[in-house]
Amino acid sequence: GWGWRERVQPLAGPIGPPPPGWYWRRPLTDRQIEQVLQFLREHFPRLHEMLIRHREGNPRLFRRLVNRVGPYVLSVIATAKRDPRQAELMIEEHKLEMRIRELVRRLRGCEDESERAELRRQLAELLARRFDVRMERCQREADELQRRLEQQRQELDRQCERLKARLAWLRAERARKDQLVQQELERLISGQPIPRRHRGPGGW
Repeated sequence: GWGWRERVQPLAGPIGPPPPGWYWRRPLTDRQIEQVLQFLREHFPRLHEMLIRHREGNPRLFRRLVNRVGPYVLSVIATAKRDPRQAELMIEEHKLEMRIRELVRRLRGCEDESERAELRRQLAELLARRFDVRMERCQREADELQRRLEQQRQELDRQCERLKARLAWLRAERARKDQLVQQELERLISGQPIPRRHRGPGGW
């Protein structure tokens, strides 16, 4: 059987273990734990069964394990809301990783040459499939980053236009200083109400 570390690790991150500081420092809430278990029951039933056994027999170990896999599971759930296809790729990649690990264990312990040849063939197919899935996932991440950068660039362009308009207004106001001061003086002397603070272009 698999040790719990081996069985949990495929859910540690999209490519190998996550970087330092990736895990949440706060324990998962009860609601988050139920979300994680529901996700695992649907997509990783063996891991779900293992966690349920520990939940009943060793609650402390259960909490440690669910807090290890939970943050990444919740990130997949969040991804599914904005990009279902990306979430599917993340799930498939982990499933392939788990199957690859299992085949590697079987291959290393197999002595029959014909069986080893078949395991090697299966392993090669899984590795090729994992490569394709990983490339599609990474391409979608790159496309999403490019889209967000384009949005930020457009927003920056709008801010630059606002700044140009503001600077032009300031130059014009400074050039009319004497005129504006005289107009304000006459208005106040005549008893007109004090106007609200004048805003320049863009609502500044």
